[in-house]
Amino acid sequence: MSSSEDDEVAGAGGYEEWSDDGEDAKAVSLFSSEILPDSSAAIAYDASHHGFDLAKFRLQRRLDEYGIIRVVNYIRSEVAAGRDPRDALGGEAQPWADDRFFQPVLPDDALLMHDFDESDDGAATVSDHQPMDVAEAPATAFSELAKLREQNQ
Repeated sequence: MSSSEDDEVAGAGGYEEWSDDGEDAKAVSLFSSEILPDSSAAIAYDASHHGFDLAKFRLQRRLDEYGIIRVVNYIRSEVAAGRDPRDALGGEAQPWADDRFFQPVLPDDALLMHDFDESDDGAATVSDHQPMDVAEAPATAFSELAKLREQNQ
């Protein structure tokens, strides 16, 4: 690409104006109209004020990016309809698994762009896990290792 082509791209809303920092975007609580400074603050707010921690839910349910998108949109659609989705989130069923929840409920929803991998920083701490009998540890470790290998294939 020539220098003049670079200048055209950069000046016309191109790569120089583009930012990959989703943390600058204001975020709305999943359960109320509270506006927070960023997606991390919204997740913390929902955990402390509404008893739902999206980051922990993601780890417990082993959700990938698509699962998180569906969960966020499911919660937002239920709240918009005047229903409390927290009971359904605690059950075995996955009402958010429907593909219609790929459609954003809020335009430019910061929670849909949140980078959980970057913000986790080892969020699954020892306190998040159930105590285990020492005799069960090797079998559990091999089982977890097998699951990880399956996921990475």
